[in-house]
Amino acid sequence: METVININYVIAAGFIVYFIMRYAYKLIIVGNSEVELETGRRFPLLNSKHSSRTLILTLNFILVLLLVSFTNDHTRLDKPEDIRYSIVKNDKVLGYINLKKRIQNERTTYTINSIVNTKFIIDFKATSNENYVYEKGNLIYSSIYRKVNNRIKVDQSFSYRDGQYYLKGKNGISLLNTDVIKCNLILLFFDEPLNVNEVYCDKLNLYLKVEKIGSCRYKVFFPNKTYNIFYYEKGKCSKIEVKGPFYKVNLLPVKRNNWQSEFLSV
Repeated sequence: METVININYVIAAGFIVYFIMRYAYKLIIVGNSEVELETGRRFPLLNSKHSSRTLILTLNFILVLLLVSFTNDHTRLDKPEDIRYSIVKNDKVLGYINLKKRIQNERTTYTINSIVNTKFIIDFKATSNENYVYEKGNLIYSSIYRKVNNRIKVDQSFSYRDGQYYLKGKNGISLLNTDVIKCNLILLFFDEPLNVNEVYCDKLNLYLKVEKIGSCRYKVFFPNKTYNIFYYEKGKCSKIEVKGPFYKVNLLPVKRNNWQSEFLSV
């Protein structure tokens, strides 16, 4: 876990320390036998070196406890999870898919960037940018932007407000007739879908059937007789087979330290 300190709590801790040190200053520096605070109450002074040293150590201990409590009890970020898949057909790499997962408190954000270069009669280049946000286990935002040969093919998003999903696309804003979405397709790229029978496809705005076809293998059915098969090892996705009407490709995780720079150069 990576801890992030909220500036508001740091300021609060600063005020507390300030008043503690102010009182300590009066106890140690002022040469009278007692000190009277603004409240009218009188406190005996600590004049000996031993007492002064003890007080300073106590104040330092209190300060450490304050900082630990402020940093441990508030905003936290889970360790980021980044995955890169190579898109392979007949042992040839056609492109890459980059996926990022970020968790902050009860909100989880997924980002996908992909690029494919191939040739089917003519040169074919496809790029995609997708974003998904979950809060308390519910999908509250989704956006998809895809281009093929510099022509926009998909540009849509939806958000969850007041118990409804609002879809924004080329035809304006409309309501999505669906219950709260707990699991969409992006989750399968990360973790094994245990006890999941269907996933939501944001591009098609419908649920897809998920069928377990073997140990750690799941088949997701799309319209027009296409499907994906997801493979998992120790709960994490290890391979994806994509079967379309006229093609078949594999998505394979890439384990490289410089995968991001290579992705940008594709």
